[in-house]
Amino acid sequence: MQILATRLRETRELRGLSHEALAKSPGVPGRQSLINIELHGQVPLADKLAAIARALGVSADYLLGLTDDPGGRVEVSEEDARRILAAADEAREAVAPSRRTERRRHSRRAGDPPPL
Repeated sequence: MQILATRLRETRELRGLSHEALAKSPGVPGRQSLINIELHGQVPLADKLAAIARALGVSADYLLGLTDDPGGRVEVSEEDARRILAAADEAREAVAPSRRTERRRHSRRAGDPPPL
């Protein structure tokens, strides 16, 4: 993935970090893995990508090219925002009845008769 390779290298260099220095951050893969990402376009596992992003102070979305904002903010139109909120409300409503049933099931003590 070329954009990941480019953004990783540019951000690492902008921060003045060598491969060795970045690899010392918690959860970040080793020096050779970082080189392989930058030179050969290898894509790291999600947890490793998240650790790299944290160490560099950017979002994983930025490194992957999903946003041009290093902080990870994505521009969403007002219409898309309304659709997203409506879908979230529908999902919440669909889950709400099953949560009540689950709470009732867990609130009974062992040996209690089932509710009528």
